[in-house]
Amino acid sequence: MKIRGQIGLDKRTFLKGAGAGVLVLAAPSIGRAQSKRPAEVNIGSLFSLTGPAAAFGTSGKSTFELCIEQINSQGGIWGNGAGMIKLTFADDQSKPEVGVSEIARLARDKTIIALPSLVAGPSILQSSIEAERQRISIINMASTPPEINQRGLKYTFSTCNNGEGMVQAYLDFTKDIIAKSGVKPERVAFVFENKFGGPSYHREFEKLAPKSVDWNIAPSYPYDPLTSDFGPLVSRLKSDRIDFPIVISFPQDSVLVLKAMREQDYNPLAISSIYGAMPNLEFIKALGKGADYVMGQTPFLHDLKAEASQRFVKLFLEKTGRLPDPLAGVSYNGFSGVVAAIRAAPDPSDRDSIREALASLDVKVGDQNVIIPDGIKISPNGANPVSRGAYYQIRDGVHRAVLPSEFATTQVVYPRPKWADIMKG
Repeated sequence: MKIRGQIGLDKRTFLKGAGAGVLVLAAPSIGRAQSKRPAEVNIGSLFSLTGPAAAFGTSGKSTFELCIEQINSQGGIWGNGAGMIKLTFADDQSKPEVGVSEIARLARDKTIIALPSLVAGPSILQSSIEAERQRISIINMASTPPEINQRGLKYTFSTCNNGEGMVQAYLDFTKDIIAKSGVKPERVAFVFENKFGGPSYHREFEKLAPKSVDWNIAPSYPYDPLTSDFGPLVSRLKSDRIDFPIVISFPQDSVLVLKAMREQDYNPLAISSIYGAMPNLEFIKALGKGADYVMGQTPFLHDLKAEASQRFVKLFLEKTGRLPDPLAGVSYNGFSGVVAAIRAAPDPSDRDSIREALASLDVKVGDQNVIIPDGIKISPNGANPVSRGAYYQIRDGVHRAVLPSEFATTQVVYPRPKWADIMKG
């Protein structure tokens, strides 16, 4: 079943629910003369709302709706009723071929000026080719395959960093933690699920690690994320004396891997991750104390000591009753970047004018509701290589920011305590 719809919320609707959490829209920071300010701005979006990648779409759609409520409640993008946003959305059903047909359908509506979207990597890779054919900008907000922005497509942009940038940020941050501690691991290993995003991160790690760190890197440990018994994997890590596993996982397998580590009393110097499932709140809920002292890289963290980020967290909490996860953060950050481009475009009703504004987008964290370090700065190939995200460590059941230092709320503990000390808490 295809899910399609439109959303347009007025000021009264939003103020009923948002209360004091409404954010003040910043003035445009991209210096460009604007000749037109239409009363309505129609944005189309492709989400994965059903199927195995539904986590992308459901989090993204709800966050987009929050952004639109926020902007429309304050009179639109330019205020005084100018630039009221309408969202027209479609579901790719977690199928790339459906995504292509839905992009074509959205593009036929000539009032739609851009396509900010949250779908998995295979879908954005194929859908962006159709967006190029239709000459309408598609903005990837969460998928990390570097290939998205390496194909010479003029109408494809990413407001999130890609796998290469995420791995490099992880290596830089982790290298700093290890160097400051004076405790160097003897054997580092990449442990990754082999069916989804894991192989892409693994390729980037193998390419970047030898040039970035002087660790002794052991052979990697790929695994099937659909397995239910991770005891044999953990036994191998123990017998091979791996004292610094870097785990790339999906929700279910991340919990099972950690449980197997605790059951076998496997006590490495650190258990770390590059994005994956461990930055999600459900990871902590499933493991309780057992999640403490896990650390790693994430594109967004609700604990960041940044004013714009905390305003968003407060608003999200008031609207939903829960803290935003990384997908909600990258959705809000990316949508804010798209709105910044619309503000800056000389003709916000013209798709090519929007494309040019996106291509020159340069917004720092804290400006125009951009909430992720170090903002959005689109490179010539349409990527956003400056966004480092944040490094976290779970402490007392909370993902706490430990790096970058200017956004940190606590100091990292490395090496991690042993399981016996963690569980007695």
